[in-house]
This record gives sequence, C-alpha cells and structure tokens, in this order.
Amino acid sequence: MLIYIIIAIVVALILLIIALVAIYMCCRNKPGKEKTKPSANNGDPKPDSSFYDKLPFHGLKTPPKKVLNTMDEGLIYADVDASETYSYGPVSYKTTSLQRAKKKKEAAAAEAAAEAKAAEAKKAATADSKV
Repeated sequence: MLIYIIIAIVVALILLIIALVAIYMCCRNKPGKEKTKPSANNGDPKPDSSFYDKLPFHGLKTPPKKVLNTMDEGLIYADVDASETYSYGPVSYKTTSLQRAKKKKEAAAAEAAAEAKAAEAKKAATADSKV
C-alpha cells in the first residue's frame, strides 16, 4: 500500500515538472521577435509613426491647453424663466398628480369603510345566531 502512495507522489511531481517546463517554453521571449523601444513617458512601447500617417486626421493641430474665454457669471440666458415655469414639471403635471393622489385616497377610504361595514354585518350575524 505504501508503494502505491509513493508511486502516486512521484507521478504527480513528474507531471508538475512537465507542466512548468511547458509553461516556461510557451511564455519566454522568442529570439526572432522584434522588440520595440519603450517611450520615456511610462515605459509603454512606442508604436511605429507610419501608423499615424495613414489616419484621416493626420496633420491637424492639437487643441490649446488653456481656455481662452471663461464663462461670465452675469450671463442671462433666453430661457431663464423656464426654471421657474417647469420647477414642478410640465404645466399641468403637478395638478394632475395631486388629483390622482386625492382620488386614490378617497378610493382607499371607501374600501376601508366597506370592509368595516362588512365586518360589522358579519359580527351582527354571528351575534344573532348565538341568541
């Protein structure tokens, strides 16, 4: 029995070594592969410049780093009253919403009253049957 355990351990170690060697052989750098020079910025490889020559926006200026004009705080927009008009949503949205809420409350109150009336009738019917 001990021999089988030793044989299993040896076979497992041999398989592990074979797997590690296969991973090493697949992942190492191959001698025929071209290496690109890393850029000074962040260590990423620098792409070939001919790639950028074929793009349609080649030769365009880069945008300026600094904003030329700042927003004026005193600027008045044409639709400044829209913030007051639509503060509660579209014109009739608030009133419609309030009406629906009122109807819903009334319906709930009517349903509760009907249930209470039915419960009283049931209670009266059970009281009459006991007498």
